[in-house]
Amino acid sequence: MEIASSLSDLLSRASDDARTLALLPPSAKNYRRFYEIHQGTILNDNVDSSSTAASIKPLYRSLIQLDLSGLERFRVEGGVSQSNLRTLAQCRLKDLCDRELVASLKSEMPETIQIGKVLRIYSKKGDEPNLNGVLFIGYRSSSAIYLIGLDYFFLQQIQRIPSFPYSKRKDIFGSYERGDYTFLIDRDTNIIVHPKHWHVPGINPTTDTWVAPFVTDEQEGEGPLSVKNYRGNKLRQYFQRLLNVSFKQNNVDMFRAANLKGTQRILSVAQVFITQPNIKEAQKVFGHVVIGISVEYFEEPIEKYVPYY
Repeated sequence: MEIASSLSDLLSRASDDARTLALLPPSAKNYRRFYEIHQGTILNDNVDSSSTAASIKPLYRSLIQLDLSGLERFRVEGGVSQSNLRTLAQCRLKDLCDRELVASLKSEMPETIQIGKVLRIYSKKGDEPNLNGVLFIGYRSSSAIYLIGLDYFFLQQIQRIPSFPYSKRKDIFGSYERGDYTFLIDRDTNIIVHPKHWHVPGINPTTDTWVAPFVTDEQEGEGPLSVKNYRGNKLRQYFQRLLNVSFKQNNVDMFRAANLKGTQRILSVAQVFITQPNIKEAQKVFGHVVIGISVEYFEEPIEKYVPYY
C-alpha cells in the first residue's frame, strides 16, 4: 500500500537522521542548519488533494543531545537554541518531553535506535483538533543520547493522500462521514491519526498523565480509542479481526466491517515497517495504516470512479 510505504520511508529516514545528528558537533549553528535542510512536503488545506500544489515545512520540531544520565546538553526547538536545559526528572509529558524513551535508551547498547510515542495535549470532542504534537526518534551512542522530534503534522498528512475512490479530501471529517478516510494505529494499538481527533491519545496537562481510553460504547467521546482496550459491542468483531488477523500478517488484509454508527465499510490494513537495521527489533513494525471505503463505491458502476477505455 502506497500510504504505508510512504510512512515507512519517512520513519526510516528519521531514524537515519537521528544517527546523522550524532555526527555533528552540537552548536546553535550546526543544529539550526540541520533543522533548516530537513524539510517535508505538505498538502495545503485549501488545495485539491489530487493536485501537486504543496508547501514546505521543517520535518523536525526538536533536536536534543543528552548525556547518559538524561541531562540535556543541547536543545533546539523550532530552530532556536534553548537555555533552560532539563534533567530527566524535569522532563514532563505536558511539555511534550519523552521521559520514557530517554530512560529506555539509557539502558540500551550503543548504536541502538528507538521510537517513542506521539506526544500531544488531548483535544476533547467539540474542541478544535490539536495538531501540535511530536514523535521522538532516539539514537544511543557510546557517550550520549540524541533525539529528533518529528512534527506530528507529517503523520496527520496521510489523511489527505487520495486513495480509492480518489475523491477530494479538503474536508477530512466530511470524507470520513462519506466513508472515505485513512487512519493510523501504532504498535500499542492506539489510534494516533484519525478524523475524530478525540479518538487520538493525548496528555492531560493538569495531571501530566495520559487521558484514559474509553472502554464501552456508551463512553464514546469521553477519551481516546485503543483497539486492545475496547470492550464494547459495536466494534468488537472489527477489532478482533485487526488483533487476530491484520496485525499478525505482513501482507495487506481486506475485510468488511461496521463503524460505531453501523455504517458498513470495506477496510484495507497495511503494515508500516521500518527498515533501519539498528532499530530495536520490537519496534520495527511501527503500526498499521487503515483505509476505509464505503461499500456504496463497490455497489455503483465502477466507471464513475475509474474510467476505462
